[in-house]
Amino acid sequence: MVSPTLVTPGPQPVELAGSAAAEEPQVLRGEVVGPRHARRRPVSDRRKAAAGAILLSATGA
Repeated sequence: MVSPTLVTPGPQPVELAGSAAAEEPQVLRGEVVGPRHARRRPVSDRRKAAAGAILLSATGA
């Protein structure tokens, strides 16, 4: 179980040590998480109907 008080650090700047490191190519690897970076899709009628059905079943109607 993860402690809710655990602090996860944010993005850290990339530091280049010396002039020799500036000449070498550097590969950055990471993972993009969250809906901010998701592809925007137009809302289809099928998705609207599914959302409506979920809402009705959740309210007990």
